[in-house]
Amino acid sequence: MFDFQGRVLLVTGAGSGIGRATAAYFHRCGASVVLADIRGDAAAGAAQALDPNGSRSLAVPYDAGRVEDAQRPVGPGDVQAR
Repeated sequence: MFDFQGRVLLVTGAGSGIGRATAAYFHRCGASVVLADIRGDAAAGAAQALDPNGSRSLAVPYDAGRVEDAQRPVGPGDVQAR
C-alpha cells in the first residue's frame, strides 16, 4: 500500500465496479476521496459505505463525457446529499 495521507483524489465512475474499488483502495491508503459518477445516487451510496461519517469522502454527480462537466472544477455546490 502507498501513503496518500493529506492527498485528495477524484475518482470517476466511483459509484460501482472498478471505480468504486479504486476509491476504496485510495481511501484505505489515507486519501480523502471525491467519488464522482454520472449516477449521483450511486456515488452517494458508495461514499456512505466507504466512510459513514463523511470525514474523508465526498460524492458528486459528474459526467466526464460531457465537455461542460469535464471542464468545470468540482466544488461544494456539487455535493450529493447523503
